[in-house]
Amino acid sequence: MEWGGVPRELNEKNEYEIAYSLKPKYWGKGYATEIAKTMIEYGFSSKLSERFISIIALENLNSSKVAIKNGMKLEYNTDYLNMMVNVFSVTNKESTKFQMK
Repeated sequence: MEWGGVPRELNEKNEYEIAYSLKPKYWGKGYATEIAKTMIEYGFSSKLSERFISIIALENLNSSKVAIKNGMKLEYNTDYLNMMVNVFSVTNKESTKFQMK
């Protein structure tokens, strides 16, 4: 599997973002949740990082729901590329869903 996490610099810190894009005809079918979940699981199991983020436009409630379903928590909002966004995060230590044994 090739990992689709996107390297980002946010607030002068290097992070990996869980990011995906689906055509509207595939929305509401659970694909985004499964894609994001798989990316998080793979990222933790391959020890790519102990923390992942998702940068989500304030008005994108569906993507915010996907992040929450996958154990991410709203950390803060900020201006990113001239757009107000919410930044969600999950760490391997915090998440009971993805903890490595």
